[in-house]
Amino acid sequence: YLLALNFCIRKINGGQRQFMREAFDLYRSGLENQALFEYAQLSRFTYKNAVTAGLNLGEFDWVRTFIEDYRIHLHPRERHSAYCYNLAIWHFWRPDYDQAMTLLRETDFADPLTNLDARSILLKIYHQRGYHDALDSHLESFQTYLRRQKNIGYQRDNYLNLIRFAKKMLRLDAKDEAGRAALREEISQTGALAEREWLLGRVGG
Repeated sequence: YLLALNFCIRKINGGQRQFMREAFDLYRSGLENQALFEYAQLSRFTYKNAVTAGLNLGEFDWVRTFIEDYRIHLHPRERHSAYCYNLAIWHFWRPDYDQAMTLLRETDFADPLTNLDARSILLKIYHQRGYHDALDSHLESFQTYLRRQKNIGYQRDNYLNLIRFAKKMLRLDAKDEAGRAALREEISQTGALAEREWLLGRVGG
């Protein structure tokens, strides 16, 4: 299962989105027969990855049931935080931004990758809600956090570029079609970039 999932993830990261369904089916069957369990427990990473695959495919009912039914299989130390975080993601996709923000406040961000994901979600909520002052403050604190982290490797550049483009979108005049076209091109051509599809969707065109 792990080898097959890693293969699918590499294909998805390479732009072959059709492998998302393959990955989702593997998660679903691997959970049902407990092949993805370790010592009778489910890792928070598998929990999160199954949620992500399901949401990307629009399997909202399955994801909601999964979040509730499988929380008991998480390690007790991580259970509450992982549950709140993944439920926040579910609400974000619905979208129910107020509930998503409430749940994110109950999430322990000790894990750097979860921290990055959560900060990205808040960035998107603030932008989509038009909370420009909150977004501006959030971008500054997000950037400070990234510069202080020593153990996130290539992810630093991915998220620093996300912040850079989010700041450019804040300054961009909605009627500036030439500016929007130039920004779309820059986003498309930037190699290391988190949330590329979301950025392109927000720039429009």
